Amino acid sequence: MLRAIYDFYSAQNHRFKLLAARVVERILSGCGGDFRLGWVTPPSSDGGADFVGRLDIGSGFSRVKQVVFGQAKCERIEGTTSGKDVARIVARLRRLGRCLRDTRCVL
Repeated sequence: MLRAIYDFYSAQNHRFKLLAARVVERILSGCGGDFRLGWVTPPSSDGGADFVGRLDIGSGFSRVKQVVFGQAKCERIEGTTSGKDVARIVARLRRLGRCLRDTRCVL
């Protein structure tokens, strides 16, 4: 099954972002939260986030609304994701978060 998914999406990375966003939506919504997909970023320069959504946790007065930045990677099944790869993604998402708070920032 993974091979079929990789073969289908490897040449269509932008469509893979939407698949990843829908998987996250299903997982997070099934864990008691309410995930709402905001948008999938354009195929061009996006500053590190592939999709943006919101996760609502709790209810009533104690309800928390958390912005979620997602990063989707369609990598070869035979390949591995190293700690360096993960650190690079985390750094990009942190930079994006800082830029969203600072209106002078350019991605």
